[in-house]
Amino acid sequence: MAMKIIVSSIVDICNSAPNRIHQVLCRLMKRHEVKVVCFQDVWKAQGVNYHQTNRLVELDKLAVHYPLKISVSPVFQELLAPFRIFLQGINGPYDLHFNYNSLLMGAAVQSKLGRSVPMIYDLADDLAGMITTSPQVHPLLQSLGGAVGREILRRNIHKARYVTVTCPEIIATCRIPSEKAVLLPNGVNVELFRFQEDAVKVKKGLGFSGNLVLGYVGVLREWLDWEPVYQAMLRFPQAKLIIVGSEGKVEEQKREVAQKGLGNRVIFTGMVPYDEVPMYISFFDLALIPFDRNSVSINALPLKLFEYMSCRCPVASTELPALQRIAGDAVHYYRDGEGLQKIMVQRLADPVLFQKKADRGQQIVREGYNWDFLVGKLEKLMSGSCENKEGVV
Repeated sequence: MAMKIIVSSIVDICNSAPNRIHQVLCRLMKRHEVKVVCFQDVWKAQGVNYHQTNRLVELDKLAVHYPLKISVSPVFQELLAPFRIFLQGINGPYDLHFNYNSLLMGAAVQSKLGRSVPMIYDLADDLAGMITTSPQVHPLLQSLGGAVGREILRRNIHKARYVTVTCPEIIATCRIPSEKAVLLPNGVNVELFRFQEDAVKVKKGLGFSGNLVLGYVGVLREWLDWEPVYQAMLRFPQAKLIIVGSEGKVEEQKREVAQKGLGNRVIFTGMVPYDEVPMYISFFDLALIPFDRNSVSINALPLKLFEYMSCRCPVASTELPALQRIAGDAVHYYRDGEGLQKIMVQRLADPVLFQKKADRGQQIVREGYNWDFLVGKLEKLMSGSCENKEGVV
C-alpha cells in the first residue's frame, strides 16, 4: 500500500552525513510519497557540500521543509519550531507521521495533524540524556533541560502508535510501554559495504606499509573518548590513525593531536563521498568505536559497527551493552589505553585470529542487519498502523 508520509526529523536531511534517517528515507521514497520537516543545522555543516558527498538520498527528489530559516542553535530551533509549524501548511492530508528522534518539533507536527493520523516514534538515542550533556545547552540549564525533555518525551511516547528503538536499553531508560515498543536496530547496506580488494594498493600508496593502521569513520562529538586511543598510540610507535569525517569537534581534535606530538601520525580526511567509505574501512587494520561510558552513550548502538563488520574489518570498541549483545566476541573490547594497546599488539601477532573474528562479524551483519530487511519491517508496521487507526491515542 502506497502511503503519504510526513517525517519530522531532528537531523537536517540536506546538511548531515548519512545516518539512520537517510537509510530509512532512501527506501521509503521508492514506494511512498514522503515530505520531511527538519531543522536547518548550518552550524554543523559549514564548509561541507553534502549534495556531493551524501549520495544516499536523492535530495532533489525529496520535499524538505524548514520551519525556521535562521542560523541559530538547534536548541532554539526546538523551542521556536512549534510556533512556526502551527502557522504553516503541513497539515496534510497524510496517512502517517514518522517522528525521527525529535522532541518539541515532532510533538508540534503531531498536534497539527490531529488524532486521526497515527505516529510512529523512532528513538535512536536517549534524547533527554543528550540534553544534559549537549554543548549547545548552557551547563547551568542542562539539568532543567533534561527534565523538560523527559516530559516532552513522555508525551510523545503516549501519542505514538508504536515506538521503534535501536536497542532494548532505550526501552527501559525511556520507560516505553511494552505494547508500544518495537525493536528496530541499526543496519548496513551489505551490497555497498564490502571488503575492497584495491584497498591494499591504496594503503601502500599512502605509505602505510609496515604500520598498524587504526581507523574511525563518523562524527567527532562529545560522546567520544579519544584519550585511551592516544595513550595507546604513544606506547605503540608503529600505529597510525585515519579519521574519516568532518562533523563536530574536528579542529579541537587536530589541536589535541598536535599537543600530544601525534600530528604526523594522524590523518584527517575530511568528508568523503558515502560510496567511498568502504574503501577506507577496507584498509584499516583495526576499526575503532571509541565511545565514552556516560549515561547517553551506554545506550548507543553505532551505525559504524555494522559498516565495519560488513567490510570484514577487525573492530576494537569500548564496552557498550547493546554492541556487546549483538557482536559478542566478534569485536575486541577495551577499557583504557593499556587495554587498547594489548589489542594492537595482538593484531600484529595473530592476524589470522583477528580475521576469523572479522569474518564472524560479517556473518552476523548479513544474517539480520541489512537495511532493506529492516526498513521492510518498518513499512509493515507503518501499513498496519494506517489500516488499524483504532490504536491511535
